[in-house]
Amino acid sequence: MRHNKMILKGFEQHFILLSFLTVVTALVLMIAAVIGIMWLVDPVLLGGATLEDTLYVSALGFGLLAATYYYTLRVDHRVSGPVFVLLRNLDRMGTGDLTAEMRLRQQDHLKEISDSYNLNIKSLCEQVQSIKALARQLQDEDGDNKEIVARLLDQLDQIKTEN
Repeated sequence: MRHNKMILKGFEQHFILLSFLTVVTALVLMIAAVIGIMWLVDPVLLGGATLEDTLYVSALGFGLLAATYYYTLRVDHRVSGPVFVLLRNLDRMGTGDLTAEMRLRQQDHLKEISDSYNLNIKSLCEQVQSIKALARQLQDEDGDNKEIVARLLDQLDQIKTEN
């Protein structure tokens, strides 16, 4: 079972706050527009509201805010989860591990970035393997550069290109 938790706390808090404030502002503007229109059409309509009507409208507004907050959390996890996976894979790549494939759920955002990352990692692995093969060929030949080729191979072997 997947637990909802903050993955990139600062990013997520900022994203949620901005989304929530945008919706609250839109809701306030919408209510102000409706009240303004009602005032222009028939000012008596505003004065005739009962406590029950006011509570109903308030409950509806809070329900919309709660639904908006829930939706914002869902969208946030679809964005911050892939960002977290990307950062983790970039850290692995920085240590020389080129085997880290980025896998995201279909509904996650940033799927295009994930696909591009995977294609670039695959291309980089192929290039490193080609360089390793050339260095091994040089090592097998007789020549004055055996020590340099051995050091080159040591460096290349630190880059992980296969599981």
